[in-house]
Amino acid sequence: MIKFLVDSVMMPLLVFFYGLTGSYGWAIVFLTLAVKSALMPLTFQSIKSSLEMQKVQPKLKELQQKYKDKPEIAQKKIMEFYKENKVNPLGGCLPILVQMPFFIGLYSTFVSTQFKDMILHGSNNPSFLFIQDLTRIGVFNKATATLPSEFFYDNMVLVILFGLTTFISQKMMMTSSTDPMQKQMLYLMPPMITFMFIMVPVPSGALLYIVISNFITMAQNLFVINKRKSVGIELALEGNNKTSIIDKIDNKKLINLSKASVVESIDRTDDNLSPVLVSAGKSKRAKKKQKKNRNK
Repeated sequence: MIKFLVDSVMMPLLVFFYGLTGSYGWAIVFLTLAVKSALMPLTFQSIKSSLEMQKVQPKLKELQQKYKDKPEIAQKKIMEFYKENKVNPLGGCLPILVQMPFFIGLYSTFVSTQFKDMILHGSNNPSFLFIQDLTRIGVFNKATATLPSEFFYDNMVLVILFGLTTFISQKMMMTSSTDPMQKQMLYLMPPMITFMFIMVPVPSGALLYIVISNFITMAQNLFVINKRKSVGIELALEGNNKTSIIDKIDNKKLINLSKASVVESIDRTDDNLSPVLVSAGKSKRAKKKQKKNRNK
């Protein structure tokens, strides 16, 4: 399968984008955009699932604590809770699993002799931006009998960018209800993965791909978060996606009404909104009348 991805998917796409841009660096950027665009529906669903899971964490902890001595019952209750609230605990993993074959295919492409030949012989310039050589592998080379050890600062910059963008992307998705364990993972995982990429040789082209991919992921996260705020989406524990009626009332009207009357009288349906406002208005007029009588 990997050979098929390299020979029939990755290499033809790189050659196609190189023909459009004249640069294998830009070809990798556009290849990343193509992959992320194809996975965009899955990505948005993954972001939504992650936010939903964070919202229900307090309730899940309550269930785990309540049935801590009865693990089988706890598992059953948790599964029922997921079903009732339409939450998929594995929903955030699907885009990552789908992207893995692409990344493995890219890695195999960038370390292949065919790609090196294309870069070094088929292109006049193997560099891209601050990257000196897209075929270079790893952050440093160990000394050999004929070559001294060498540090590749450009690959190191890519690794650092990967760590920073991973941290920022995860930070954007955290909510105030996130538990301490997830906060620990936020501060531990990016440095660990960054260190792994320093120690494990990864081609410059693959590093460029994952950095660009992270920047696109950050933009997608920002879009979804802002969209949720603008339309007033609430991921309620009850699994109810309807916006509260009090949120639908114009702010200026709320200022001129008795808030206590509105809260006490509101029915959770839009049909009852008008009677509620009328009732609240009457309540306020009655209070004004009483005040005038006292002044007299």
